[in-house]
Order: sequence, then C-alpha cells, then structure tokens
Amino acid sequence: MSLLNKSQKRPKEIAILNFPSGHKIEVCHNIRGVHEGKADGLIIEGLWGFNDLGSIFGRHLGLDRKRIEPLFIANQQSDDITVSSFLYAGTDSTLKAIAFVPTENSRCYQKLATSFYGRPYRDFYYNTVYEALGLLTGFGCADVAIAGLTGSERHSADIELGNCVAEAIAHFAIENKSLRSVLSVGYGGPNLSNGIKYFNEHPENIGRHRNIQSEITIENDITSLSFVLPQ
Repeated sequence: MSLLNKSQKRPKEIAILNFPSGHKIEVCHNIRGVHEGKADGLIIEGLWGFNDLGSIFGRHLGLDRKRIEPLFIANQQSDDITVSSFLYAGTDSTLKAIAFVPTENSRCYQKLATSFYGRPYRDFYYNTVYEALGLLTGFGCADVAIAGLTGSERHSADIELGNCVAEAIAHFAIENKSLRSVLSVGYGGPNLSNGIKYFNEHPENIGRHRNIQSEITIENDITSLSFVLPQ
C-alpha cells in the first residue's frame, strides 16, 4: 500500500476552534494544504529522510539542503531543544517562513523519553509546536501548516501526539489573535480532531501556557530558539 493511499484514508477534517472571548480559528486536515497555497507558515520535522520533509516538501519547495542540513545535524546533537526558523525565499509557494522542530532522533529527546518505540513525549511536542508558532507569527504568518513532527510516520496518527499539539495551538491562539488558521498537512501531519472537539466542548479547560526559559540566537538569517525541559 502506498503512502498516498494510507494518507487518503484519513478524512478531510474542518473544524472551528471557539474561544470564550469570541475569537475563532479554523483547524483542518488537508494533505496538500501547503502546495494549494492555504498556508503562509510551515512547522515541520528538521530531519531529511523517509518523512514529510524528505519525501514531500524539501524537493517541491526547493529548499537548499546544503544550507539547512548542517543546521539539522547541529540541532540533532544538541542537549537543548532547538526550534529553528527562517523567512522562505521561494517563489512557488505562499509560504513566508518555515520552522524546523527536533524529532525523536534528536539527543534532546532521547534524554527525556524512550525514542522510536515509546509513546510520544507530550511536553516535548507541546513546547516545540508552541514555540514554533511564536516564531512564525513573529514573521507575520497567520495561517500555519503543521506537517510531520517525529522524523517518520511512526506516531502520525497517535491520539496523544495530536492532543498535545491541539493543546499547544489552543494555548497559543487564546493569547495571540493574529493566528487565523492551522492546517495538518502531509503524510505525517498530526490528527487534531479529538483535541479540538474536546476544547470546543470544554472551553473552561483550555488553560494557559506556562512560560519556560529560552534563548534566541540569529545567525545567517536563521532564528533559533533553544530551551530545556525539566526532567
């Protein structure tokens, strides 16, 4: 069975996440949302290979592998969790900026949780997505796509992964009204439907983000945000 056939089994989900203040954002699943021009920001795994970056976006978006692969390697070997972003200079997409997040293959993840065969470590994925949203909206993005986050398709349909990403979106959007929509895209995009449904039914449980200490560096037009989670 091909990857495309597996992905097409997931229905196209469109939902509106409503906040008590009256603010709303659209959340949906669209495998080709980036290529169809429905996003101006992209969050994606910072790892080449048999995944969304390697098999879908890298080639089609014309990303300079020689430029960004050394960044991936450095982030993968770091003890700190590092999210790196930059303005997108391509002409074949509506994207303004891309944020690369670490994966299970990263040293920072393996210090926190069992990689590859363990369940997704919720705090890791929650915080990387939350910080990536902050970097992208800082570049003026309002419609953000989230592709694979794990370095593979391994946990793409895992309900815990989808729930913690949905929580990060809710916590970010309740404080940042510039975020207009979020799309789950690619073969490995998280399934957000369960988390969004829960928050719509229980808006009192959305809660708020707890800030963590972080450090931002800018080098060669790439903005990197690093942080450490308590163990």
